[in-house]
Amino acid sequence: MKRGDKEVTIFGEKYPVIARVAIMDSFSAHGDYREMLHFLSCQNPAQVKAMFLVHGEYDKQLVWKEHLQEAGFQNIEIPEMGQKVSL
Repeated sequence: MKRGDKEVTIFGEKYPVIARVAIMDSFSAHGDYREMLHFLSCQNPAQVKAMFLVHGEYDKQLVWKEHLQEAGFQNIEIPEMGQKVSL
């Protein structure tokens, strides 16, 4: 993890960390939509099967959804709290 831990405890079970952890300090949780679109630019929108917007206020999610659609992304959902989705 960020501290360099070699082991993590999840629900009381210990697991070795076997992942490379990368930190993206340049993006904030409230990043500009242009920065976020740039971050997603490595994705082919036609190959992205679904996107779920789960962060932020609903009115901001709607605006972000519009920007994503303009960039070619489709099947963008804004799930309700507690909603379950089968993939």
